[in-house]
Amino acid sequence: LNAVDGKPRALFRMMRNDGGINYHDLFLVKTPLGAVVAEDAYIFATGERISETYHRIFVQLAAQQNRGMFDRLLKRDQAYVKSLPTIKNIVAAIRRKDGRSALALFATLPEEVRRMKYQQILRVQAATQPLNLAEYEQAINAFRESFPNDRSLDLLAIDYYSLRKEFDKALASVDRLDKSVGGDPCLDYLRAAMYLQQDRLPKADAAIRRALKAIPDLLQAHWMKLAILQKQAKYKETLSTLKEMDRQFKMKWMDFRFIPQYAGFVNSPQHAQWLAYLRTKK
Repeated sequence: LNAVDGKPRALFRMMRNDGGINYHDLFLVKTPLGAVVAEDAYIFATGERISETYHRIFVQLAAQQNRGMFDRLLKRDQAYVKSLPTIKNIVAAIRRKDGRSALALFATLPEEVRRMKYQQILRVQAATQPLNLAEYEQAINAFRESFPNDRSLDLLAIDYYSLRKEFDKALASVDRLDKSVGGDPCLDYLRAAMYLQQDRLPKADAAIRRALKAIPDLLQAHWMKLAILQKQAKYKETLSTLKEMDRQFKMKWMDFRFIPQYAGFVNSPQHAQWLAYLRTKK
């Protein structure tokens, strides 16, 4: 909970199973009956408020049901409505991971529609299906030029710089995002992942331990800790971490003998102890 311009906000984090992070910033108000409700919310992943999302939906429905309503729309909204068939095809192409077709369709949109934030987010998404670094860079730069102060920019930049393996710039984006959301220990998980990619193991180790101290039930952070321990060849701690995860999360375990990253652990005495531990559970 915090306040922006004297008005209360509630910010919460969402984390996907693959480790991707999103934030929802809720705009809070009190009703005449005293209940606290959210009158709007800014979604970092889409770079817009929910009210803006609903505005697009309303414009679409109104134009379809009432020709007179279409004539009264702003010129920009009229262009958006006329472009809806193309936008739907762009979304469909992204969903089937056909980024090339999505980008080709995007190029046919009127400029005023292409410059809309939602369409620019679609362009960024299309450039990753599959990844096309040149197109991705152009999409990110276009978004940055159009919305230089948008809170979603650092979230986009983390992925952008990570894909380019420019981890120092990705880490700087994490730091800015951390400041923007008022501090989030979960972002130490992202820092640990980037430090691991750079083989900066002491920093990776410190970051993931901070994350787990603050959020001990973050399963993705436990897996990251295991990945770091393999690089450090710390197999005793690997064993204790696996047992801790098993107790905390009731895991269904894979066979580590078939995972190359765990070859050192498999060849250590601790792997036999791990197998013995699993047998005692049956």
